[in-house]
Amino acid sequence: MNHLYIALVILASMQAHGMGKKLPEQASEVFFSDFEKGDFSGWDIKRIPQDHSAIIQSDVVRSGKKAVRFELRKDENVSGGFRSELRDPYFAPLFKETWYSLSFYVPEEFPVTESNSCVFAQWHDQQDPGDGDRNPPIAIRLRGTGELAITGRYNAEKIQKGVPGPELTFYQDRAFKKGEWNDFVVRVFWSYEATGLVQIWRNGQQIVDYRGPIGYNDDKGPYLKIGVYCRETPTSPLVAYHDNYRRAPTAKQLKGE
Repeated sequence: MNHLYIALVILASMQAHGMGKKLPEQASEVFFSDFEKGDFSGWDIKRIPQDHSAIIQSDVVRSGKKAVRFELRKDENVSGGFRSELRDPYFAPLFKETWYSLSFYVPEEFPVTESNSCVFAQWHDQQDPGDGDRNPPIAIRLRGTGELAITGRYNAEKIQKGVPGPELTFYQDRAFKKGEWNDFVVRVFWSYEATGLVQIWRNGQQIVDYRGPIGYNDDKGPYLKIGVYCRETPTSPLVAYHDNYRRAPTAKQLKGE
């Protein structure tokens, strides 16, 4: 097999995964991704460990013809955690409002173990030097009890040395039903001071209306990741689906108006 053929194969694989273009240092304020083009354009895919970890498919979709299927298998550790995630490279500005919408589907056969907890969407902090690891400012997670929870964190200290600050529980659904699509709209005014705001709608119904500090005192604001991230390595494959991700500075822009 000659070197030219190998190079062409690698290039084709990169284009299929949306890797042909270098991501900008800061993404556009508005980003829509419904995966209908069949690639991961606009996403950072460094946290996709294997070919099976994120696949654009047509069997399970929220709308349109395509959605992304995430799969996490045993011992698939990336960036210090068991994960298969796409990262939106946009850093949300502090002391300004950002709107998001996303949909995910957890199959009925998704295994739940008491000691594990899996995150399907997380707004993650961008650490400053000396901060250390911290919990995400906002996360949508399935606890080992089978409960769907939305949690938050904040800390106004400039250098936190791994101290995440108080944990907030915004929402709990102890009767969470797998095998159904869940649509979320999230409005956040990112502020580690008292001016912060988190409002969340699930399937058209408002479930969170929080006013107070959210996030950390960092040079850059949070970025979002979707997929599957688990506290422990799974004993059997975990599969979840995502579709129709949007992000914009205003509700009107989020709707495409």
